[in-house]
Order: sequence, then C-alpha cells, then structure tokens
Amino acid sequence: MILPNHDQPVNYISGRAIHRASESFRGEGKTSAKDAAVIAGQVRIRRALNP
Repeated sequence: MILPNHDQPVNYISGRAIHRASESFRGEGKTSAKDAAVIAGQVRIRRALNP
C-alpha cells in the first residue's frame, strides 16, 4: 500500500461514475492512461468521496 505509507488519502469512486466521466474524454478507446486521467480528474473535482 504505497499511498497510505506516504500519507496520501485513498478514496473510493464507483466504476459507474468513472465510466460516465470517461465518456466525455476524447481520444483512444479504453486505455490505462485514460482511466488514470479520468480518476485523477474526478478526485480533484468531487469533494464528497468515501475514503
């Protein structure tokens, strides 16, 4: 567990929320880099996430 060991919070975002958010991103289909960008963006935008 890298994040907790570096005092970084870990939040939960449902797969459905990520899927819906990724529909608004252009570019390649399903890639790990795209998923990472969508997840990072959602964590920055959403304030009421479950740890």
